[in-house]
Amino acid sequence: MIDNVLTVFSAGYVALMALGLIVVFELKYQFNLDESQRRIVRVVTLVVFGIFSIVFHQNIGGEDVYIDLRGVGVALATIFGGIVVGALTTFAEIVTRLLHSGSGSFAGMLGLILDFFLAVLALRFISDDLNQKTMFQLLIVGAAVGLGEAVSLLLIQPFDLGWRMFLDFGLSLAFTQFLGVFLFGWLLKMQDDRIRGREHGRARIKNLHETMKGGLAALSTAMVHRDPSTAGHEQRVADLCVKVGQAMGMDETRLEGMQLAAMVHDVGLIRVPSEILSRPRRLSPEEFELVKLHVEAGYQILKDVPFPWPIADIIRQHHEHMDGSGYPNGLRGEQMLPEARILHVCDSIEAMISHRPFRRAYSTERALEELLAHKSTRYDPQVVDIIVRLFRNEGYQFPDHKMGVSL
Repeated sequence: MIDNVLTVFSAGYVALMALGLIVVFELKYQFNLDESQRRIVRVVTLVVFGIFSIVFHQNIGGEDVYIDLRGVGVALATIFGGIVVGALTTFAEIVTRLLHSGSGSFAGMLGLILDFFLAVLALRFISDDLNQKTMFQLLIVGAAVGLGEAVSLLLIQPFDLGWRMFLDFGLSLAFTQFLGVFLFGWLLKMQDDRIRGREHGRARIKNLHETMKGGLAALSTAMVHRDPSTAGHEQRVADLCVKVGQAMGMDETRLEGMQLAAMVHDVGLIRVPSEILSRPRRLSPEEFELVKLHVEAGYQILKDVPFPWPIADIIRQHHEHMDGSGYPNGLRGEQMLPEARILHVCDSIEAMISHRPFRRAYSTERALEELLAHKSTRYDPQVVDIIVRLFRNEGYQFPDHKMGVSL
């Protein structure tokens, strides 16, 4: 019996079937397929595997006695594809058996039908949730189809021939199916568990991102209550930052980080007295020095939050100038993050175009001229050129502050 089983599993085609099954199941997750397309690939793969399990077989007796993995194909299709796929695979194997052996395969066809019903019965008996794959399922279903294949030998006519075949080869046939279901099913289960874990991790990361974005939006909203005159400032700045970043070829991940930084770039103003922020006159030098502290305050508020982007550093640098005359650290040019240089220019033009208690809003053209006048000294020249093009040539306008910003 052991020799017969080893003959089957030492055959090269068994290894190729296992490799093909795993490769196809892996590739369907690597390509950008939706769930319905993945389902189609899975169904086709399981049915084809079932057909191959009939086509490839081993001679284990001197009387043209063959063992194949037909029960394994039925079991895997039923466990990993569902009852409908199991039935479809069983039908495909019956057709293949007919084409291969003709009408003399009546016992084999009945055996395949028996395999399918025993597999379904076993699954229903041990689990109400057919989507849950367990090693216990593999063991029980493997034993069920093994029993079905062994019993099918008794259907061979005349009965005394079937009985002798059952006694001589029934145990080998049953153990072959059991071992095949366990080994192939174990491989597929490991892969399913790994893919499910990876997708669960992605879902958790997505939820964390949404939570972070919600928290930053709440901070941005809190600033409106501190200084109503700047309502919508962060959203408008964020919108322009994204447009500039897209023009500079930034990928979606960097754009998202820059957008979030822009949404809270003035969060440090929460530590500045509100009467200074709303004062209807130009600030005194002493008051301006207090306002300048907001970049460091914003950095301190957010520096320990484990963002996947350098949001705290972007906030800290968004008032630095290209020539080193900015604050708080007098950084120059490439010493600043690209996102901070973009934010600096977008923040400046939005502030100029918007009304403030101590001055009227600039016209768009006057604000653009102001940017050009300080190009390369205060502002990144590439960013200035892009913003000028957006406003003058492409008709860009800041969105209404009630609108959201999306990538």
